[in-house]
Amino acid sequence: MMRLFVLSLITGLLCGCSSRQMHHGSLDSWVGVPIDSYIRANGQPSGRRDLPNGYAVYSFSSTGSGYKPVESQSNHEARNYGTTRGVEGSLYKDSRLNMSCTVWLETDKDGHIVRWRQQGNHCY
Repeated sequence: MMRLFVLSLITGLLCGCSSRQMHHGSLDSWVGVPIDSYIRANGQPSGRRDLPNGYAVYSFSSTGSGYKPVESQSNHEARNYGTTRGVEGSLYKDSRLNMSCTVWLETDKDGHIVRWRQQGNHCY
């Protein structure tokens, strides 16, 4: 039983890493490509900053939100209050998740992507 748990845990961790690596690989494939090609494929940037050396940094931001059900144990009779629902013994409350991802692409003087960076909790 313990071996099955450990195997499941390792599989889950590897799947999480593969998604992130797949996204990184996807961004790596744009290095050397003109920024105009990236914009045609992914939409207009949310910002651009020109650097003193003639390079430029383009930012692409996305945000969203969702809900994750959270369960807590209770010995009280459940009632419906707003987004809290329940049955005897358990309460379910919707937990709002704010998701975001910002990708920065740096281009050289000729407009070719030379490096990238990303930040956020929804960059997959």
